[in-house]
Amino acid sequence: MLQKATIRFYLSQARKIPTIWDVNPFAYQRMSNALIGAYSNRQFGVLIRENLEQITDHQVAYAFQRINELNLDADQDFYEYVLPALKEFVPNLTRDHSVSFATIIGTCGKINVKDASLWQLFEKKIVADRLYRYIPLNDLVSMTQQVALSDYGSEGFFSTMEKQIGRHRLALTEEQIKLTQEAFDRKKLAAPIIKQLKQSAQKQLA
Repeated sequence: MLQKATIRFYLSQARKIPTIWDVNPFAYQRMSNALIGAYSNRQFGVLIRENLEQITDHQVAYAFQRINELNLDADQDFYEYVLPALKEFVPNLTRDHSVSFATIIGTCGKINVKDASLWQLFEKKIVADRLYRYIPLNDLVSMTQQVALSDYGSEGFFSTMEKQIGRHRLALTEEQIKLTQEAFDRKKLAAPIIKQLKQSAQKQLA
């Protein structure tokens, strides 16, 4: 049985979400090793929650990558240990953490996390705090798809995503257009910009 974590790591200077440069290299490596060795939602949740003032966004994103790689479900331990830590962590995210944020959302979608307040928190950061402006195109498409699969997300969220993805029209691939259209179809929402892009792509192939 996993005992409550007592490992704590210390910063050279205080920040809400530190970067690798703010953390003692030895402490950073110890945390990274602890995450590499973790194998359950309970362990990941305890490590994040007990070290919220010390853990970097990249390390939290890595924890979620590992949750996905280990094929862990959104089980009772996830809701008891990981979810509370995540709800404390996400409000402090800024545009500097946009790629890590996209990774976290992607994993939550893949493992089918069912918590309306979490998805509302995600949406607030993406739309109200305008983090969508700093998320790479491929992550935007993936994130839109995962939010649709989660059955959360407001019409305002999807409208914002459509406009932002549409701004990348010259860089969009046929597969990205297809995945975005599927997300809107799942939500039964019109996507005139995406539809137009899809039609243009089909004409070019004809």
